[in-house]
Amino acid sequence: MNGMLTEYDALSSILATVRPLDTEELPLFEAGGRIIAETVTAQISLPRFDNSTMDGAPLTPLLEPGCAWLENNRPGRISV
Repeated sequence: MNGMLTEYDALSSILATVRPLDTEELPLFEAGGRIIAETVTAQISLPRFDNSTMDGAPLTPLLEPGCAWLENNRPGRISV
């Protein structure tokens, strides 16, 4: 054998070692920078109509690999 683990063996080793972190409840304004531990679903949709122009659809081509914009700009900064 060449000393390399199979993908299955590596994943099994990782999963046998890691454990879920404890969770805690915090007021919303104290939860900045945290990762949510469960799915959150909005009670209502806002806006209450399809509005793809505001949902990032025009920016999708900018996120494709090899896009010149990505090579010249930092992620998260878009000049419009």
